[in-house]
Amino acid sequence: MAEVGDRVTLASAQAAPRVGVVMAVTGSMVRIRWDTGGESSMVPGPGVLSVLPAAAPDKRAPARRAPTAKKKAPVGKKKAPVVRKKAAAAAPPAATAEPAPDAAPPEADKNQPKAKKHKKSKGKKAKRS
Repeated sequence: MAEVGDRVTLASAQAAPRVGVVMAVTGSMVRIRWDTGGESSMVPGPGVLSVLPAAAPDKRAPARRAPTAKKKAPVGKKKAPVVRKKAAAAAPPAATAEPAPDAAPPEADKNQPKAKKHKKSKGKKAKRS
C-alpha cells in the first residue's frame, strides 16, 4: 500500500496513466495530488495503483549563475525640480463686534450665482412607464 509522500501511477483502461503524489491515506482511501494540478480521493482496486521508485538524489553541484551586469542609470532627461508654493500670509483676525441691530445685512456679491435649494420628496416616487 502507498504511504504519504510516495509518487504513484494510476493505470486506466480508458485513459493514459496518471502520475501524482500521495497526500493522505485513511484505511484503504488514498488522496492523490496529480502532476496536472488536480486532486482525487479513491479506493484503488488491485493492480490499479503502482508506487514509483524514489528518484536517486542528484550528486552534481547546483549550477552557478553567471554574474549579471549592473544596469546603469539612464542618461538624458532630468526631472524638473519640484517647486512648492509658500503658504499665504495669514490675515489678522477680524473684529468680533456684533453689528448694530438696526444695521442692514451685507449685500451678496452680484457676480456669484445663487445657491439652489433642493426639494425633499415625500412619500413614494411615481413610477415611470
